[in-house]
Amino acid sequence: MTMTCPCLEMAEMPEPDFIVEAVNVYRTAEHIVKQKLFVSKSNEMLIGMTGSNDIYYARTAKRDREYEKIFACRGENIDGRRVNIMVYTRDYVD
Repeated sequence: MTMTCPCLEMAEMPEPDFIVEAVNVYRTAEHIVKQKLFVSKSNEMLIGMTGSNDIYYARTAKRDREYEKIFACRGENIDGRRVNIMVYTRDYVD
């Protein structure tokens, strides 16, 4: 599943890596973060668990331009917010 944002369609640009397969994307002071959420079920106990694979992309001038073009529709909340998930993994991309 790939994140859809009306601004991405209006931007007329290829999808940057931080958008592909993202459920949520937000920005911190040093990174643009892609969240890929998942649900895991255990058949033995009928217990479900939600989690997130977070990929942190170092902010660069190019990525910031792409991010700002794609998420201009967020207005004042352009940096977005993290979807709070208790279990997560982190990967970093320069």
